[in-house]
Amino acid sequence: MKRCLMIVEGPYDQLRLSLLAGLFDESKLSIVPFGSDATTMSLFSEEWRMRISRALKKDKRYDIEMFDEIVCVFDLDGCYVDSSCLDEKPDASHIKYHRDKITCIIKEELETTHKRKRKNIDSILEKGELRLFYNSTNIDDAFDEVQNPTNRLKRTLAMKTYSTYKEKPKEFIEFLYSLNKAGGNGYVETWEYIKEGANSLSSASNIIVFLMQHKDDLTEENRLLLEQLISKE
Repeated sequence: MKRCLMIVEGPYDQLRLSLLAGLFDESKLSIVPFGSDATTMSLFSEEWRMRISRALKKDKRYDIEMFDEIVCVFDLDGCYVDSSCLDEKPDASHIKYHRDKITCIIKEELETTHKRKRKNIDSILEKGELRLFYNSTNIDDAFDEVQNPTNRLKRTLAMKTYSTYKEKPKEFIEFLYSLNKAGGNGYVETWEYIKEGANSLSSASNIIVFLMQHKDDLTEENRLLLEQLISKE
């Protein structure tokens, strides 16, 4: 496996996805939190390499030039739903996700954020220089079907995932496989699915596609398991 950098949003995403490193025959996967959702940043699609390099400087163990491949895993937050699904409630204390709508304080602000996020994602997908993988609505929803967790619950759920699968790599692969709801395992196919209707508010993830793209670098046992899962389609 080439030396791969996986950028995630925060420390609890890092804890959950650190389980990926142990699946490979020779671990060359480094998982680093960006500290926020990079895809909501202006011009991220054009400046992603610079932005990631800047984030890495906070962690002196890494330099962007150390890596042959860079991928990002992030939450979709329902960004592909139609604006009619944004339910403005000025007296709400925070954004709340539902399967068919998002309750927000100021609809126009959320529309702007979604538009910027979609523009970044679509541009990066079109260029193909950076691989993107998603959790929907967020990683807590994808892994545990909890759309609106508190920070304390985020930590609890992340620790539960880690403790459940840290000694069970085969079960973790099967679990990740179950999170892909696209009906197919192609990279483009999973993205086409999640952009449809209210799917970006569903409980889903395409992280399994990352493993498929690096199937030959998995331990033999894990590779055979993944091939068996694929053959059942």
